[in-house]
Amino acid sequence: MKSPKSPEEYYAYFYTLPQFRNPQLLERTLQFAVSPDVRSQDALGLISNVLANPEGEKLAWDFVRQHWTEIEKAGGPFASAQIVGATSNFCDAKMRDQVTEFFAAHKNAAGERTYRQTIEHINNCIDLKSQQESQLASWLGQKRNAGGK
Repeated sequence: MKSPKSPEEYYAYFYTLPQFRNPQLLERTLQFAVSPDVRSQDALGLISNVLANPEGEKLAWDFVRQHWTEIEKAGGPFASAQIVGATSNFCDAKMRDQVTEFFAAHKNAAGERTYRQTIEHINNCIDLKSQQESQLASWLGQKRNAGGK
C-alpha cells in the first residue's frame, strides 16, 4: 500500500483494511485512519467502514468517541454526518442511546437530518429484532431438526 502502482491498487488495499475480523487489525486500521499517512478525505471512509463491520462496530464506536476531536479535524464540517450515518447499522438499544447522548453533546447542523434518519433506522432494527428473533430461532431450530432426520 505504501508504494502502489496505481490509485486503483492503493484503494483496493485501503478499503480492504476495514474488512478484517481481528480486533487488533481493526484497531490498527482506526489508528492509521487518523494518522498523517492518510489523507483527511479518506480518513472518514476508513472509520465508517470499520463501523459498518459487525466485528468492528463496538471497537470503532469507542474509537470515535475517544478520538472525536481528531476525526472532526480530519473530516471537517461533514465529519458528523458521515460518522452518524455509519452508526445506522447499529441494532442495539444501548448503542442507540450512546449515539443519542454523544451527538447531543457534539451537535453539528450539517448532520442533523442524517442523525434523525439514523436514530429511526436503529429503532426500526431494534423493533424488528424484538418481534422476529424468537420466531426466527424457532424456525431455524425446526429446520435443523428436520435436516437431521
